[in-house]
Amino acid sequence: MLTCEAEIVNEYNELLRTQLENQKVYFETLLQQENEETERAIADAVNKTVMQKRQKMQAKLERCVKEKKFLEDLNENLLKNQEIWKAKLLEVEEREKKVLRMKGDKIQALEDQLRELMAQLEAAGKAVEQSSVSNENER
Repeated sequence: MLTCEAEIVNEYNELLRTQLENQKVYFETLLQQENEETERAIADAVNKTVMQKRQKMQAKLERCVKEKKFLEDLNENLLKNQEIWKAKLLEVEEREKKVLRMKGDKIQALEDQLRELMAQLEAAGKAVEQSSVSNENER
């Protein structure tokens, strides 16, 4: 009887070991599937995040390219305007020099005329003086 009980216990232990091994394989498979699904979900989330970040960076790049183009155009226009204003400034400076020269010439001419007039007035004054002296002498 002891042998029979030992055989039953051994058979029961073997059956239990087989069941536990099957459960172990089943749950390891479930765990593996869950791990794979989690890794897939993480990879999908990472890809989604990377794509969103890439789209944001692409939009930012496009804005920067537009701004760069705008600033280049603005710079080009400012440089053109600078050349125009330089030319206008030179023109105004030349006109101012010409006006100052003409003003100086006019002042010089007026000073010459004034000197001549003063000389004529002095001469006329002396002539009047001499004329009145001679008229007094004649009397």
